[in-house]
Amino acid sequence: MESNLSRKKIAVAGIGFISVIYITLAGYLIASGMSALLFMAPIIAFIIVLIALRMPIILLTIVAFFIPLESYVTFQGASVNRYLIILLLAVWLFDHLVRKKPFEIARASWFMIFWVGFALLSYFWGPAIGGFFNYFFGFLLALILMVITPDMISNQKHLTWVLLAFMTGILIFLVVWFIFGANDIHGFYIPIIGESKVSEVGTALGWGTACLLALALFSPSKKIFAISIPLLAIAVYLFLVTALRRNFLTIPFVVLGLLVFQKKPSWRAIWILAILFLMAWLGWNIIFPALPSVIKNRFLMSTIVESGGTGRIELYALAYNLFQGSPLFGVGLGGYQVFAGSMIGRATFAHNAYLEVLSQTGLIGFILWGGAVWLVSIGLIRAYNSCENNADRIILAIPLALLLFMIVNGTVDGYENYRPFWFALGLGLAATNIVYPHTNLPKRVTDQN
Repeated sequence: MESNLSRKKIAVAGIGFISVIYITLAGYLIASGMSALLFMAPIIAFIIVLIALRMPIILLTIVAFFIPLESYVTFQGASVNRYLIILLLAVWLFDHLVRKKPFEIARASWFMIFWVGFALLSYFWGPAIGGFFNYFFGFLLALILMVITPDMISNQKHLTWVLLAFMTGILIFLVVWFIFGANDIHGFYIPIIGESKVSEVGTALGWGTACLLALALFSPSKKIFAISIPLLAIAVYLFLVTALRRNFLTIPFVVLGLLVFQKKPSWRAIWILAILFLMAWLGWNIIFPALPSVIKNRFLMSTIVESGGTGRIELYALAYNLFQGSPLFGVGLGGYQVFAGSMIGRATFAHNAYLEVLSQTGLIGFILWGGAVWLVSIGLIRAYNSCENNADRIILAIPLALLLFMIVNGTVDGYENYRPFWFALGLGLAATNIVYPHTNLPKRVTDQN
């Protein structure tokens, strides 16, 4: 009787699962203006069902690949990746039901879940009007990435797939942008690089460089090491020509973190550090003088001070003043944009993740949000520091490099529901759980198959 009941439950769940996938796909095709392809929805749904039954990790790998490419796969406001994450949630739930796996949620994820709940609640005492459901779905998708990623990645092979997919997405993003993104070639040393999306491409360049540094430092393969060095040289060159000043802050911090948190620095690390300093010196003394004035001016201290870091200083001051006015609960989700619109004349965000969280959700929200970031970071750093071999260290070094980059980049950018940041947190939990299974989940059982 119990067996029949179990089969009935699984059958009902399976029908519901297939229905969710089909409706999600059909909804995306309609929203993106591709209704003519609706006939393909059942076929794609069937393929996804097969993937879910055989290897759910494949769908997470596809999502990781599309995270850096989101701006390229968004049609009429409908992003492919948003729909893929919803499908990922359905696959994850169905996999747990069929295999009768227990749901394991890390402590850091619980902190973030409570923060999201508090932030959404704060919307109702703030001055924001409209946009609640955008926040709700944005946070939901971000939370799905953080919670599901460490649960689905159960061994080193799966983590390698996901990391390679993510880095491949970054590489494709940069190549496509360099080739097709030239809306305005004025002021760039490389004519095919345009001024559009400079901040976006610079951030992707930072992600890629952080991963390259980890590979160069700890890859046991001499071929990968040999390839990573010239790629790092290209990255340093691109930092100059894109003139994104933040990367000159983030990347040294990543290098320092990878060296400081390593118990016994290797000779390779010392050599790479020396090579990076040499490349930076050559870039500054040879390439920089040849750059157009519009680029060179961005690096002059007088320009940085006068422009307020592209207007960020006044944004930081407003965030601090709002926090002082409501230190415990904040001004509410979306409140910063309202005050910025009325007091500065542009309804923008704070361009600082920490001030944004403080000003909108107060100390209560900051403790929850900061607690999540702290738990992921400290667990990852301890595991990285305790590694005795490069095979384990490299799978920790790449997520650690990404997280270090995000932490510093957060001083000039906001992360509310910024999916790469939440994905980096999920990767950090996954890598730590694989190397040290009990760090985040007291009863974690690592799959060795």
